[in-house]
Amino acid sequence: MHKELVDRIHKEKAKNDSNSRDLASTLNVLSKTVFGEVNRFIFELLQNADDSSSDENPISVEFQLLENYLVFSHDGKHFTKEDVMGISSIGSRISDKDKNIEKTGYKGIGFKSVFGTSDYAHIV
Repeated sequence: MHKELVDRIHKEKAKNDSNSRDLASTLNVLSKTVFGEVNRFIFELLQNADDSSSDENPISVEFQLLENYLVFSHDGKHFTKEDVMGISSIGSRISDKDKNIEKTGYKGIGFKSVFGTSDYAHIV
């Protein structure tokens, strides 16, 4: 559904120009200072699942270890266009999380903590 958006974001972010390298370095420094502990990404994934609730029903989450992969899943709402854009940027305020006191995340950097312990993330 959001393939064209993801392709456009990827093309824009993968230019590898000096600005992209500077931003990558900045994110690396941020991830080491903001996410000091290596397992912080677990809390961030749980927070994203919690923020994906659409009503009063509790969210179910599941962690699976498959060879060298960690698979995390939950039964919250699907990503919107704004969610895709928000998770692809830093502090953009595209998401409505900062306007909703029921939501935990809003800074736009939490999910990036997964890259402190992994080289690849796949979102379905």
